[in-house]
Amino acid sequence: MIVKSFRLGAIPVVRHRLPEAQTAALFEPTIMTVLRRRKYMIALAHEFGAQQISLHHTLASKKLTYLAREAQMPVTIWTADAPKWIARCQTRGIRALITNDPKRLLDARQIGS
Repeated sequence: MIVKSFRLGAIPVVRHRLPEAQTAALFEPTIMTVLRRRKYMIALAHEFGAQQISLHHTLASKKLTYLAREAQMPVTIWTADAPKWIARCQTRGIRALITNDPKRLLDARQIGS
């Protein structure tokens, strides 16, 4: 089980009450109005005890996904509806992709095979 939250303060509570669960810090694009650099998302996630990071696809830059891998923090991206994200997940080491249009991604993958 993975418990994800935009409310980072909930992560330590979940870890205390459900120690068997993995936790993920969930970030949406508006986080960049508070943070100056994307790399600070990893520091925030660690500070609150998250073991994973979940990013809106617009935040999943090459550099940030690399830094997350270096920090041994698996990455999930969400609302990645464009077929280009299939290859990006593979090259960037993204563990999971959440999409609103799985058929579109599956059809694109079948064409590319």
